[in-house]
Amino acid sequence: MAAISTGRAACCAAISASRLKRANLSAACQQYWETVSGNPKVLVEGQERVLAVLPPFHIYALSVNMMLGIRAAAELILHTRFDVESVL
Repeated sequence: MAAISTGRAACCAAISASRLKRANLSAACQQYWETVSGNPKVLVEGQERVLAVLPPFHIYALSVNMMLGIRAAAELILHTRFDVESVL
């Protein structure tokens, strides 16, 4: 006997998965921020620059470079790829 699906379960699963992903990214960003906002402060909000050379479509780069940079009100300097000459 074959199971017939209306597609509703897949739709709801996709919505739940996207909620979980946002929550995970938010929690990761908060963990990064808590790590660097101890005493003495490692990052000063609004006074930092982030050199982002990892591709932002990669989840680690998105969470560390982009989200933490935005959370820290930092200037984000984006590079399309890592190049020693342009980074130095």
